[in-house]
Amino acid sequence: DLRVLTIRGWPLDSLPEHLGTLNNLEILHLWDLPAIQLPSSICALKNLKTLDIRRSAISALPDCIGELKSLKNLGFYKSSIKSLPTSIGELDQLIMINLETDSIQYLPKTIGNLKRLERLYIHGTNLDTIPAEISHIATLKDFSLYGYQEAELYPWILALESLKSLSISG
Repeated sequence: DLRVLTIRGWPLDSLPEHLGTLNNLEILHLWDLPAIQLPSSICALKNLKTLDIRRSAISALPDCIGELKSLKNLGFYKSSIKSLPTSIGELDQLIMINLETDSIQYLPKTIGNLKRLERLYIHGTNLDTIPAEISHIATLKDFSLYGYQEAELYPWILALESLKSLSISG
């Protein structure tokens, strides 16, 4: 009946594969962890609503992450995540992505498939480009882009229909 699991500062070699058997888990915090690989069994957490990875050396999400159909919040704060898998676009319930990390190098074009996304925070990244497919997210209300060094403001940003708050800083 476990609903919230926080694993913080534990010197793990890996997360247990049976993590995916926690059927009622809604919130998973992975904070201050060493370089470990997330088990693909994490994709069996059908009730997971929040996945929060902070100050951890986890550098990738499993490709099956799109199977987390209940996921609403996805956060990376000062983590080592390098890219989001293309299956990210299959997360129908996702309303917030927080990428406050300087390690992210790639956002897939499928991010534009997130039809319920309301908040997107991209801070301190090493992205070469921001996918124009973000313009397909008609529900996006709050968009923050900090530390992105591209001088040109993409015209599609200002054309986002539901945008209420836009923060841009170099």
